[in-house]
Amino acid sequence: MKNMTIILKKQIKDTLNNKAILIQFLLFPFMSAIMTFSVQIEGMPYDYFIKMFACMYIGMAPIIIASTIISEEKESGALKMLIYSNVKGKEYIGGIALYIVGGCLIGCFMMSLIASYSLLEMIIFLLISLIGMLISVMIGSIIGIMTSSQMKASSWSIPMMIIFSFIPMISSFNESFKKIGFLFYTQQISEMINTLDLTSIQSFHMIWLVIYFILAFILFMLVYKKRLTHQ
Repeated sequence: MKNMTIILKKQIKDTLNNKAILIQFLLFPFMSAIMTFSVQIEGMPYDYFIKMFACMYIGMAPIIIASTIISEEKESGALKMLIYSNVKGKEYIGGIALYIVGGCLIGCFMMSLIASYSLLEMIIFLLISLIGMLISVMIGSIIGIMTSSQMKASSWSIPMMIIFSFIPMISSFNESFKKIGFLFYTQQISEMINTLDLTSIQSFHMIWLVIYFILAFILFMLVYKKRLTHQ
């Protein structure tokens, strides 16, 4: 727990010097606010843009932030020093996840306020967002560890971000594509966010997300052990 806290504090401090990371935390909440307040179409739900941008936020921001942080620390040698200091993989990813998920949850909280959700709807919205963000952090962390530089990490992160974030939006307009989108965790997140009702959320959504998280975590631990601790 001590190592996780140290990593968390380090990342918070580094954010002040890394404006690119700060922008990722703020971009989608800001865009959702602009669109919600400026675009009003008859028949369109008030929180339409909140839900749309929330899914994109969950599928994009944690991936690019995690991959950027880890690839940058690999290049600078900071990650190697942590390993030599006996920081375990689960402690390292735990600190990174706390930082990223915490920052993104603040953004989602702002979005829920803009949407004027009730307390129950806000809690459900944040819990669903939390699960999706954890999976995205794992994916971004895997990319960061497997790539040898920030440039390569970005080249891998961008296609992944596009796939995971835009699939729910495309599925909402194309029923045939929705059958393919079902295989992606962001599609499950989208369907749950669009409901925000515990009685309507089906168990297979949660089961699918748990499976995704477990697989992503196991893959991260394998990659962390193979790529870093054995170098």
